[in-house]
Amino acid sequence: GLLTMRTLGRNMAFLIKSIKLGKEEMSLPEKEPFVGTNFIRKV
Repeated sequence: GLLTMRTLGRNMAFLIKSIKLGKEEMSLPEKEPFVGTNFIRKV
């Protein structure tokens, strides 16, 4: 959902920056804490 899209956007920005900067040192992107959701009701 939204967490996946935010993570993909952050990773894509990191990839573009790292390609642009070449081999200059750059830290890894921060990971967002996992928040599990369950929208299926159990009967």
